[in-house]
Amino acid sequence: SVGADLHVNYLTTVEVNQAISIAQTQLSSEIEGVESTLQSDYLTSAEVGQAITVSNQLLKSEIEDEQGNSLGASLQVLGQTVATNEGVFSALWGVKTSVNGLQSSVGLVNDGVDPIFAVKGAKFSIITDQDPTNLTPVFAVSDGKTVINTAIIDEAFIKSLVTDDLLANRVIVGSRFTSPSINYNPSNGARSNNFSIDPNGNMLAKSATLESVTIKDSSGNIVMSSTGAIPSSKITGLGSFATKSSLSFNEVTGKPNFGNLAYLNSIAYDDVTGKPSLGPFAGLSKILSSNVTTYIANGAIGSAQIDQAYINQLFGQNASFYGTVYAQNLEGDVYDAMAKKIDIVYSTSADKSIVSFTVSALPFARNIVISGVQASGQGYSASSTFNVEVSLYRSGSSIALDTQTWNGRGDTISTSILPSFVASLPANTSRTFTVKFDSGSNGTYITGTAICSAFKDGSTIS
Repeated sequence: SVGADLHVNYLTTVEVNQAISIAQTQLSSEIEGVESTLQSDYLTSAEVGQAITVSNQLLKSEIEDEQGNSLGASLQVLGQTVATNEGVFSALWGVKTSVNGLQSSVGLVNDGVDPIFAVKGAKFSIITDQDPTNLTPVFAVSDGKTVINTAIIDEAFIKSLVTDDLLANRVIVGSRFTSPSINYNPSNGARSNNFSIDPNGNMLAKSATLESVTIKDSSGNIVMSSTGAIPSSKITGLGSFATKSSLSFNEVTGKPNFGNLAYLNSIAYDDVTGKPSLGPFAGLSKILSSNVTTYIANGAIGSAQIDQAYINQLFGQNASFYGTVYAQNLEGDVYDAMAKKIDIVYSTSADKSIVSFTVSALPFARNIVISGVQASGQGYSASSTFNVEVSLYRSGSSIALDTQTWNGRGDTISTSILPSFVASLPANTSRTFTVKFDSGSNGTYITGTAICSAFKDGSTIS
């Protein structure tokens, strides 16, 4: 069968204590078992002490399969507001969908006391990326589980936490903390940090302060306790020494023969016989510059105080000098420089940036000097003048640090090296310095090779 219908119904009624308005619209189309329907119902009702507004819209599409079963999809949007003079107020909105019997819906109910927003569906997600091709959600619910890629939570109650990595400044355990290992890699047995425990309960700690400690052997017998002495029956290999509180030299058997030295509290150098000949060093308590002059070809020194030394090559990771360092050629962080060729920039260019240098942070303040910027220009006649204004800017600020100008005259090309741009960079700060073409007459342009120098103030120039 083939058909198309349009039904429109309106009703208004007014009584002494009630007024009602109803509007119904239904559109349907059908062809050979395929049917689509759009139905809208609207109701407004006003009674003494009560007002109700209802809106209901239904979209439905159906089709019959080869077995005669009706299959389809429907979408229903419902809205309702209620207000009474008894203090009852409510607003309801909802969307319900059904596809072949599988339902999903979302609803918002506000009764003025406890608003509810509910979603019924297999999955729920929130996507904030404006890229239409990126559908990665920042929040999602799938298979009854909430998925959040990144979250900032001030306080949360989690009954059971399962995580690969946990980073926290402090962890407070109310009842029990369970972990198969701490700072221990079970795949290779490697331990990390100053404290670790393997799955067998073996603990490694660099240091520890323990109170009320009890140590047991593999059979569970106490061999040491902080509340008592070690039972002598638990100590083997010491024989009769196990029960002694002190031990004299004569009680030791199998000791080496020290002769008269065995009973001395201290040994002077002259008391030792058979000692090697150390020459003039034998009686020295320490070696000073007054008693030795030494050349060391190669060596490793843990700590030393050297008054004066000639070192052909000195290298290392860190060094501290508390006096004045003199050097004929010093390279590194105290002075650094870089040159960049400037592509021609005209006064009419849209982007007036000429050249940029990024200076990394160091723990001391430095001076920044940029030189080599060349300005050129040409007037329309021998008496015409032209001008150029170039400034230095630092990232994070729109205020020029230094500005140089040049005025030219004549109808032939003139060129001038602009004076250097000077700025300062505080300690522990990284900034990008950019030279920009602020303004210039027609026919002017900037070229050259810019050189950026960064250096620390010295003490020999005033």
